[in-house]
Amino acid sequence: MPRNIEFEPHEVLQKAMHVFWEKGFLETSIHDLVQATGVQRSGLYNVFGNKQNLFRQSFQLYLDTVVQKSFSVLFESPEVRIADVIFFFQQFYPVLELAESRFGCLLCHSATAYSPEMQAVHDLIEGQLQQMQEAFALALRNSKKQHDISLSVDEQEVAEYLVAAILALHSMLRGAPSRKYAKNYLDRVVAELQRL
Repeated sequence: MPRNIEFEPHEVLQKAMHVFWEKGFLETSIHDLVQATGVQRSGLYNVFGNKQNLFRQSFQLYLDTVVQKSFSVLFESPEVRIADVIFFFQQFYPVLELAESRFGCLLCHSATAYSPEMQAVHDLIEGQLQQMQEAFALALRNSKKQHDISLSVDEQEVAEYLVAAILALHSMLRGAPSRKYAKNYLDRVVAELQRL
């Protein structure tokens, strides 16, 4: 007879998400997850199957909550333009000062710390990065139509650059010494966007 679940899976996912966010998939052990969630190893395996499945579900929760909120200015309107992209990047300035920003972005960390064990989320990473690139490209196309930017701007090239800029910024946030570099880099990205 199957045992009743003695915990709320969604609450466990939220706690696991924060552990993965802080440590990354590779550095997170099952022991870390047991400690953070208060659920025994057998309970985690019974409900989530294995660490990869728990990570995939935690990662999806991160995309559905944190990423969607962070990118709402770009994802919610088909009329998005260059001013929205600049606003999006300017939101990084206060983040640079937050202690919890030292974790960077789970998506970005997972994209740059990829290993075969993380195959379970590869499609989610690729899909999210593609969605970001499409949002940036749409903003640039809309801005060209409105003559907000030069017609010579290659929207795909700039969109790819902006996705790479997000990955770079979040990678820099994970290390305290690189915060000044992150601010300088952010200044440059914003200035380049304003010159388009």
